[in-house]
Amino acid sequence: MDSHDQSVLDATGLSGRQARVQDAADGGTALLVDVSPDEMLDRWAAARAVVDRTGRWPVLCARDVAHDGSLFSRFYFDEGAHGADSSPAAVLARAQKIDVDARLAEQALAQVCDGAVDWVEHERTVTLASYGDAPPAEEIRAAAAMPC
Repeated sequence: MDSHDQSVLDATGLSGRQARVQDAADGGTALLVDVSPDEMLDRWAAARAVVDRTGRWPVLCARDVAHDGSLFSRFYFDEGAHGADSSPAAVLARAQKIDVDARLAEQALAQVCDGAVDWVEHERTVTLASYGDAPPAEEIRAAAAMPC
């Protein structure tokens, strides 16, 4: 570990901790430091607050992933890029432009619609069996404000 790596640990409040350097994407390196579950969010927030000074982005991950060599696998970046540039710089550039609230709403809608037929039909069958009558599926979807 060089003096720059040590200054990163100092700036993030992790000095004195055991750290190891691991190769990362695009020829870079990462500093791996174990933190306890009780302190992980505070340590992440402290590291995130000094990204401008350190040039290092904090990442929380499970211990086994940090030590099994798969932490910087490009597989999921390549899969999720849908043909776009999957380099770390390109992924970070796209991340800066994402409207997180809109994307989460889009994902929630997709989950509702993907399972909507099964949910509506299942509940309709249960209601028919229990009460002998049930509203049409379209009315159930309208009442639940389901767009699909």
